[in-house]
Amino acid sequence: MKEDKATLGDSDTSTFLLPNSRAIASLLLVIRSKNSSTRNASDACAAETVLKALEKIEVRTGDRVFKSYSADIAMALATYRNGREPYCNLTQVAESWQEVAIPIHFDRFYEDDLCGLPAPLYTGLEIALKYDFNTTDDGGQDAFESGAAYHRYDLYAEFMPHLSVKSLQNLRVLTDLKRQNYTTRASGVDLINLTTSPYKRLRHLLVRAYKTGVGEGELFTNLAILRGTQELMEDTWRHWQYQNAEDCELDYMRKVLTQAQTTSDVYYSTIPDVEPTFQAISAGAEDVYITTTGDQVVVNGVAQDELGELFLRSEVIPATAIIDFDRAYDMSNLLDINAQKMYLRVTNGTAGGAAEIIESFVEPAILPT
Repeated sequence: MKEDKATLGDSDTSTFLLPNSRAIASLLLVIRSKNSSTRNASDACAAETVLKALEKIEVRTGDRVFKSYSADIAMALATYRNGREPYCNLTQVAESWQEVAIPIHFDRFYEDDLCGLPAPLYTGLEIALKYDFNTTDDGGQDAFESGAAYHRYDLYAEFMPHLSVKSLQNLRVLTDLKRQNYTTRASGVDLINLTTSPYKRLRHLLVRAYKTGVGEGELFTNLAILRGTQELMEDTWRHWQYQNAEDCELDYMRKVLTQAQTTSDVYYSTIPDVEPTFQAISAGAEDVYITTTGDQVVVNGVAQDELGELFLRSEVIPATAIIDFDRAYDMSNLLDINAQKMYLRVTNGTAGGAAEIIESFVEPAILPT
């Protein structure tokens, strides 16, 4: 639908209409940006990546929103669906292009005939991309090139076979919406209000919690879902993650092509319990050794601008726990949220973490009036 299209600038929102000729099974957004002429290598600060730059993806029609989340959340959902992270090239090399391919799914699995986005039923169906491609990182070093020509994207659609109007109306739509942001505390329990509805059913509740240098299960130790005062399910953060990894047969690995800024760059991987390995590319970089603290990887023993490959592994989906009510992919155990009050109960363990709560629903193609 879009091929090698430039953004409106370094920081803006690009919005355009989606076709409504047939129901949409999924979209694939490929977004890329060019590194500066020196390098894009952060040291002891957040890495400037295309994932960080793409702050929000939203699919909507009028006041109805079907998807609203960050690139990080979209990648976590896709990783849980497929067991692997989608294509993700986060190179630091000067004048190279970072690129990621972000799936946006309206189906549960390939050739799903029950769930999809019935685009012909809607007018003004559109996607909005909010982005901020920083030209310097928090340490004051160069990051991306400045100018719309250096930030580009493609958009692909996978359509469902032709469906009658009745079949379109009978489709179920998978929506993924941010409920709220939350800042973790040093201790204590909080109740976070969740959506209630007589016609929606909760399929997933995704919680993402991240703070650099802090390991998995330290920001939140436990998560629980309550209907009123009734506890429906409760477990530790770590056990939710272990269950997620088992359910999707997780094989997680991210690769970063590095170009050293200093002799001991500290790379914030955003993978809380990262398991890194390093492979030298430049001659002279063979004696590198690495150390870690939470998500922070210290690459010791390289000279400035020497190249290497940093392989970042994790036994769980990084910084993410998903409470799943559709593990069998048959929608038989979706959570009824037709209640007066629904809550997520979080048990805090470390202060200052950034958390997001994302609700994933199954809902009718046409909402009751």
